[in-house]
Parts: sequence; structure tokens; C-alpha cells
Amino acid sequence: SWTKAQRDAAASPVADESTFSFGKVKAGAKIDASFIIKNTGKSAFKVYKIDSESSRLSTSPFGDVAPGRKGTLKCTLDTSGMPKGECLIVVTLTTNSPLRPIMNLFVTGWIE
Repeated sequence: SWTKAQRDAAASPVADESTFSFGKVKAGAKIDASFIIKNTGKSAFKVYKIDSESSRLSTSPFGDVAPGRKGTLKCTLDTSGMPKGECLIVVTLTTNSPLRPIMNLFVTGWIE
């Protein structure tokens, strides 16, 4: 229940790309994925929590992003032991943005 003034003064994250596609890789490959997130709002953008549906995906710490600036979320996917075929992993960010309290990013590709 944010007021209009609070929403107008809040952080507003926008990802350059919400999907990172790694194409085809051999099982066991390590994939480095990056997501650039710009804060188009008027206060600092904060990520409180980063969740992934796969224990094989790890993320680097993501610091606060000042208004008008960009931050990079770096992810590493270890495909060792993952099943062959299509891969889709959702990375969920819990944020301080009233318009985007939850952001989903996707890491996708094919494991041979």
C-alpha cells in the first residue's frame, strides 16, 4: 500500500535482457551469465534476496544501485550432473521496488 508519492520516489529496476541463453554446451561445462540492471527510479535499488530453483546456480553479491546507474548480477551455472536436453533456470530477485518487488531472470540453453 504505497502512496503515489512513495511510488514516484522509489527505485525502478529495468534489466537490459531478462534472459541469458548459453546455446549448446557439453555436460560438465561451467556457464557464466550476467544481467545488467538499470535503476530508472529516484532512490537506490536494493536486492534483499536472490533465489534460484537450481542448486547448481550460484550468484555473486549484488550491491545497491543508485538512481540512473547500472549494476551487474553475475551468475555461474555448473552443468555437471544435470540432465541432457533443454535447460531453463529461473533466478528470482526480491527487491525494494514497489512496481517490481519480484524480478525473474532466466538462464536457458541446451546441455549435450
